[in-house]
Amino acid sequence: MRPIITCCIVSVLMISKIAVQAQTAEQYQKKIDHFESMKNTGTIVALIGIPVSIVGIITYRSGIKNSESSSDAQLNSFIQIPVGVALMVIGGAGIISGLVLTVMGNSKMYEYQKKLENLQLGTYYTPQHAGFTLTYRF
Repeated sequence: MRPIITCCIVSVLMISKIAVQAQTAEQYQKKIDHFESMKNTGTIVALIGIPVSIVGIITYRSGIKNSESSSDAQLNSFIQIPVGVALMVIGGAGIISGLVLTVMGNSKMYEYQKKLENLQLGTYYTPQHAGFTLTYRF
């Protein structure tokens, strides 16, 4: 009777471990998906920031060039210079924040992919032993 009770207790514990492992694997997969979208968003933001910065540089240079000519062009350059500077700042911020999002998202995604790969569940059966294994490699 004692081996049957022990077997039941071990079975219940293993089933709970399997459930926990399945939840952990699901959580890791959700985090992988989240950080992958973070990486993709960062790439898009950085790629949008590049042309915005280029347009800002062109607008700024055009404003500087127009400020040295006639009075009508000077009035126009009075608007172009601050707009060019604003576009350069916005584009630069987009590039920097996009790179940060891309690097952080890629790093965390890789970290959780490794954790998911290291989490293993299996069964074994030999003439001497039979049971389940739950392995986590560090």
